[in-house]
Formats: sequence, structure tokens, C-alpha cells
Amino acid sequence: MNRLLRIEDFILRPYAKAGDSGVLYIASLKSAPAERFIIKCSKPELACNEFMYHKLATALGLYTQ
Repeated sequence: MNRLLRIEDFILRPYAKAGDSGVLYIASLKSAPAERFIIKCSKPELACNEFMYHKLATALGLYTQ
């Protein structure tokens, strides 16, 4: 199922200081606090690149986390 995630539906808490991936946050859904995501805010293009690398690796039969 595809769904649109809206930032105003989340509570953001700092997760880690800036590193190679930029600043990381834990995002908890306001409607379901147990559902959490790690998000990248300062360098969002890196998350997109990592997603595409994962998809490419999967298509090649390689395991990625």
C-alpha cells in the first residue's frame, strides 16, 4: 500500500549529530507513536540516493539493509 507521509503528522526528535548523512531525526507518527522512522533533514538527496542503491542492489540479487 502506498501512502503519502506529511511532516506535520509526525513528532521529530534528534537522533544523531551530523555525520556523512547529515542530521538524523526520529519521527514518530502522532496517530501511532509506536510507528517510527529515521529521517534525514539536512541532506535529503542522500536518502534518495540510498533508496535507489538499495533498489539497484535488489534487482541484481544483492542483499542490502
